[in-house]
Amino acid sequence: MELKNARTATHGPYGALADFGAVLLRRWKSIVAVAVIASLAGAAIALLMPRTFTSIAYLGPLDEANGKSTGAIMRSPPIVDPVLAKFRDFRAGHSLDERRADLAASLNWQLLRGSPLTSGLYTLELQDTDAKRAQAILNEVLDRWLEASKPRPDTAVRLQKMLEASEAQSADLSQAIDELKKRPDAMFADSRGGYLPPNIVDMIKLRTETAARILELTAGLRAGSRDLIFSPPSLPDQPDGRGTTRFALGSMLAAVGALVLRYLCLWIGPRLSLKQRP
Repeated sequence: MELKNARTATHGPYGALADFGAVLLRRWKSIVAVAVIASLAGAAIALLMPRTFTSIAYLGPLDEANGKSTGAIMRSPPIVDPVLAKFRDFRAGHSLDERRADLAASLNWQLLRGSPLTSGLYTLELQDTDAKRAQAILNEVLDRWLEASKPRPDTAVRLQKMLEASEAQSADLSQAIDELKKRPDAMFADSRGGYLPPNIVDMIKLRTETAARILELTAGLRAGSRDLIFSPPSLPDQPDGRGTTRFALGSMLAAVGALVLRYLCLWIGPRLSLKQRP
């Protein structure tokens, strides 16, 4: 066989790689034929599979921590189970654990490309064989998440009071800092009169910390608000085309990889036999 009669001289790793490359080059027709056949077969199988539709919703802005936690919460049983109870036709005939796992796997939560981590816009996608059901399930997931995220009435009152106090403190600090900037003489101590100036650096630091606290309290009050839904779930009018392309590409890569691996085994076998001879 041609592969077994390949050169067995050792030229180092680069020489061996060149030898194997020459073997593949002589077999390029077989490799191309396998790639084409596998791609066509994969595309045909994908076309015979049930069509899927993807509903997409946009949420944000959310910081990185809230973004990660939100994705985990939306896939958790307290959110998923009530949705499955309402949509009993979703994976009908399977156990609750299987339906829960399927729905959680169908929910794709990710940061929108190019969106900053500090105030990112996120996408929530759901794939299903029925376009209207995909949109309806995604709406229900969002409703359950908003309901679970909403603060209790007493908590909301406490957060609102803390927010108002923080905003008043920030305003007072800003006014004091502005006044000090207008009067540079007030920043120097007067030993005769016993005057000690306020530390403007500490005041600026405190104002920055207060501003961060205001953002945190605002996010807490916004929890459960539909303001976080930047764009509601869409109603897809066309089936997904990505599945067919990915399936065909995956089939092609798997077939070509298996063929190259077979050639590699046939090529390396005689070399190993020669090295093992006394």
